[in-house]
Amino acid sequence: MYDWYAVYEVDTDAWEDYTEKIFDIIAEDFSDFYYYCSLAANDVKEVNEEKFDEFQGIDDIYTSFLFNLLEESLQIQDTATDLSEAESNGDWVTFVSNLAELINLILDFESATAASNPSAITDPQEAI
Repeated sequence: MYDWYAVYEVDTDAWEDYTEKIFDIIAEDFSDFYYYCSLAANDVKEVNEEKFDEFQGIDDIYTSFLFNLLEESLQIQDTATDLSEAESNGDWVTFVSNLAELINLILDFESATAASNPSAITDPQEAI
């Protein structure tokens, strides 16, 4: 971020100096962007494939999602409140942090019937 501020510190009014500084920033800071994005995408894919293999069908995914919402409902409410407060205060770092936490609370759940889950339901009729 300091590099972008340094563009404004150029002492001359020549547009060549500004352009050179901007292209230096792009060449140095953003050159590894595609590499790091592809690494992150592959990591997300591998983790999600492992988690998806634990589920035993669409009914298990749906049931697990609803159980997760019930389990995390108080934390979801608190995080959503913090998210709203951060937005109204203009604190965007806290806003993004709370948004990521909210997405994690909602979408990160384990199978309700998987053997690796210690609180797993062995008989789906027990949940009723």
